[in-house]
Amino acid sequence: MENVICNGFQVCFRKLFEYERSYREKELSLKQIYKRRLKDEKPVIEAFLSWFDKLHPEAGGRIVRAVTYTNNCRPYMMNYLQDGAAASMRVYSMVETAKANGLDPLKYLMFLLENRPSAEMSDGELALLAPWSTEAMDYCK
Repeated sequence: MENVICNGFQVCFRKLFEYERSYREKELSLKQIYKRRLKDEKPVIEAFLSWFDKLHPEAGGRIVRAVTYTNNCRPYMMNYLQDGAAASMRVYSMVETAKANGLDPLKYLMFLLENRPSAEMSDGELALLAPWSTEAMDYCK
C-alpha cells in the first residue's frame, strides 16, 4: 500500500511540475498561467484526489499520517489553482524590488519571513520592512 501511495504522489506532482516548467519555458503571462492551470492542472489534481479517496490504508504508521496530511491539504490544492499566479506575481515583485534597491533577493525574502508583515502592523512598522529601509539594507546587503 505504501508504494502505491508514493507512486500516486509522484505521478501527480511530476505532471504538475512538468506543466509549470512548460509555462515558464513558454514565458506565459500570469493571466495565461492562471487559465492554463485551470485547463491543464485542475484535472490532474481532481483525478489524484478521486484516486486518493479510494484508498483505505490500515490504521497506524506513516501511511495514515500521509493520508491525513493530504486530506488536510485539499483546500490548499484547489487554492493553488486559483491563487498561484497571484502569489507568484507578489513574490516576483518583491524579488525585483529588492534587486532594484541593491539587496540580495533571497536575504530580503528571509527578512520578510522572519518579520512577518501583517495587516495589524502600523504604517511605521511596515515602513521598517520596505527594501529601502535601513533595517532591510543592513540585513540584506
